[in-house]
Amino acid sequence: MYRRIRIDKKNYFYYISIKGQRNQPLFFSNYDIQKYIRFFNEIQNKHDLEIYAYCFTKTEALFLIKRKLQELHKFFHKLNTKYALYFNGKYKAVGYVFQDRYNPFIVLNEKYLPILIKHIHSFSKFQDVNGNINTYKFTSIAFYEGSTDPNFFKIKKIEVFKNHRNYEKFIASNRKSFPIYKNSIGEKNDYLCLEKRRNGIFKPVKKERRGVSPLLYKEATLILNKNDLKLDDIRSFSYSRDKQKQKIRLHTIKKLINLGFTKSQIAELFLLSKSSISKILKQ
Repeated sequence: MYRRIRIDKKNYFYYISIKGQRNQPLFFSNYDIQKYIRFFNEIQNKHDLEIYAYCFTKTEALFLIKRKLQELHKFFHKLNTKYALYFNGKYKAVGYVFQDRYNPFIVLNEKYLPILIKHIHSFSKFQDVNGNINTYKFTSIAFYEGSTDPNFFKIKKIEVFKNHRNYEKFIASNRKSFPIYKNSIGEKNDYLCLEKRRNGIFKPVKKERRGVSPLLYKEATLILNKNDLKLDDIRSFSYSRDKQKQKIRLHTIKKLINLGFTKSQIAELFLLSKSSISKILKQ
């Protein structure tokens, strides 16, 4: 099955969704959620990520997180492994607890952060069997409304929502959609710009090996022919363990150096590196 390539970059926000296997409950009780949060806080003390919003439901956990220096996938690997061991031990279950790997979407434009927070908080409301609308306890809604968050120690607010009245006004508005392109939140152009930076600036350019210059080739061939040697034979000696052939190669290299050829030119001629020529001369 095809897996999306995860883009892991410093100082970017990520929308992360963690689901139970086959949409089965991930948390059977409030204690399970508290256990997951406790594991999260323990690992976060040794990690530099920042959490900005969250919501826990029975089947999934949603986060808005900012990645700093350390990689996110390592953090969630530790966290989910710890919770899976607890879950399988408590409920005497076997097999996978989570649906695939954690699901990160890089946020390419921070103007979508308020909408993402609204989206995450929208999962907090659910309808019970009697048709009544209830709210899940474990969300960052109260934090954005001005209270202290009881669950996460290192939670932060985005700049625009530091005044809780701005948050309340935005929640009352109709804005709720955000563009998704591939594994990112943002416009297609934002994604293409990021790809250009990844494949351009940050991608090392491989140096192509230059061909032997015709003048050098002609001059060296004439010298070798006078000594009943062929260039292709000398090149093939590089792969031979025959001591006699190695002596011929060494003698030829020394002769070319005496005639004024540089180590770089000889390396180019014999299809070797300059350091290889230096090693041969030390023999």
